[in-house]
Amino acid sequence: EDTEGKDKPRETFAFVIEDEDELAERMGGEIYDPKAITTRALHPETYDLLAMFQFVVGNTDWFVLNKHNVKFVLNREEKTLKAVPYDFDYAGLVKSPYAVPNEKMPIQNVIDRYFIGKCRDDGNYDSTIQHVLNHKEDMYAVVNNCEQLNNSSKDWAVKFLERSFEILENPKAINKEIERGCDWSPLPKN
Repeated sequence: EDTEGKDKPRETFAFVIEDEDELAERMGGEIYDPKAITTRALHPETYDLLAMFQFVVGNTDWFVLNKHNVKFVLNREEKTLKAVPYDFDYAGLVKSPYAVPNEKMPIQNVIDRYFIGKCRDDGNYDSTIQHVLNHKEDMYAVVNNCEQLNNSSKDWAVKFLERSFEILENPKAINKEIERGCDWSPLPKN
């Protein structure tokens, strides 16, 4: 409804974004907006989960160092700093017609997955991968229960997720993806 009374009320699909202060409160912390940040400052397990989730949904439109499409929540009691992603319109899973990958990224299309995360030894992502795989059915349910998606869009999203999970279930394949993209940066090298 137009609060100024200029337009007639109308029905349309929309989305609501949680207020960042309410998000921080729900997480037991407060929004933290540093002038500069490094991935070393972040809670390692949640950072790895963020990077793996972004890989699964095919989102490369985020980056910690320049604070692109991430907010930070500081929990002083736990002494943790966590990155929270937002803005998924450039994710391959969403497949927005206008989405293009970062020109510095070695992929041609947003539906091409590319891992952006920390370089870790083989096996160090095992618990993160398992956590994501444990929620595979939950992710399928989000897609299949979304009334706003038509069947074609649901089929696309399910197939996209299936391919992601195939990669995660193959240690050689996911380690290759991690190695290919770890510590990638859109920022100029000094």
